Amino acid sequence: MPYMTFEFGNPGSRHAYGKTAKEAVDRARQQVADFFHCRPDQVVFTSGGSEGNNLVIKGLKQELIHRGETTILVSAVEHDSVLNAAKDMCLFNAGFDCRLIQPRTTGNPGMIGMPEVYDALTSDTGLVSVMAVNNETGVVNDTINIGHYCKDNGILFHIDAVQAAGVEELDTEKVFPCDFMTISSHKIHGPKGMGALFIRDTSLLNPLISGGSAQEFGLRGGTENVAGIVGFGEACELSQKERQRHFLQMEAEHKFLRESLTAHAKAAGLEMVVHGNPNNISPKTLNIAFPGIDAETMLIMLNMRNVCCSAGSACTAHENAPSHVLTAMGVDPEEARCSIRLSISHTTRHEELEEAAMTIVECASAIKAMQNG
Repeated sequence: MPYMTFEFGNPGSRHAYGKTAKEAVDRARQQVADFFHCRPDQVVFTSGGSEGNNLVIKGLKQELIHRGETTILVSAVEHDSVLNAAKDMCLFNAGFDCRLIQPRTTGNPGMIGMPEVYDALTSDTGLVSVMAVNNETGVVNDTINIGHYCKDNGILFHIDAVQAAGVEELDTEKVFPCDFMTISSHKIHGPKGMGALFIRDTSLLNPLISGGSAQEFGLRGGTENVAGIVGFGEACELSQKERQRHFLQMEAEHKFLRESLTAHAKAAGLEMVVHGNPNNISPKTLNIAFPGIDAETMLIMLNMRNVCCSAGSACTAHENAPSHVLTAMGVDPEEARCSIRLSISHTTRHEELEEAAMTIVECASAIKAMQNG
């Protein structure tokens, strides 16, 4: 709050107000660096995950040309900001090629591992981008082994860790051997419209937003959002302290929600499908379908009964097309249109999950009854 009211200084100014703001930004940068297990000068603040993903993929243009490695591999189940940035790179820059890494469709559907990366690799692959945890299904990818392979073979590796933040230990030094990692503030209960990008070597990137050589190490022009940065830094520190406890709590609640939904659906005579292997899903996300029951109709009914969920990513909430994530992992397009995404956090209470499970099945049953006349 102080930085939204009386501490209104610009961090780039030399007067007292500016100095106070700069100290606040520096302190927050250290908090985010601790979250990444990296140096503060390897952290660039952004407006969120989408900007960070674009900065990596588009900002590497000159470096990839210099290396003569202009093929970009991205998984087919990435967030739209990654897929569209890679598409733009190849559409508007001669010589660039974008290849999709297809996920598994059996055993561990939706997962990306080394076998899938091998299938897409070319001799001139310069960048691989695979998200740590899928934002629609919660499926966990093998980014650790992919990262080790890329490091050993001189291939740049980017991880969109937006959905993993607050759940996984995002140690870029010992656990995740990546060159770039994206996180977003609101996923760990920080201010919306804030994010950060870990960059192992900042000399590899060119900025998307020009205008300030002193701002964000020359990689993002514009006056810093001091209040957002301070809130984000605090959220990182709190999340890091409580991560293990929150993970165990969410893991138990995730299992309870899945079992409760299954039991209620069975009692109501409804078919319910869980997308992804339950043993390889992050405890923040559950993607389910009631085949034959339209998700959009479900969402309208659930909203009226105070159950807040979605049919996919918030960034694609107004699209009618089936989820590209679900279809890529082998889900029939019609079943994909019947799928809803449920998200929980450490603040979600046990009784809320039970009430939500009952309400979801009641709405599905009501729609089925209407369909049957």
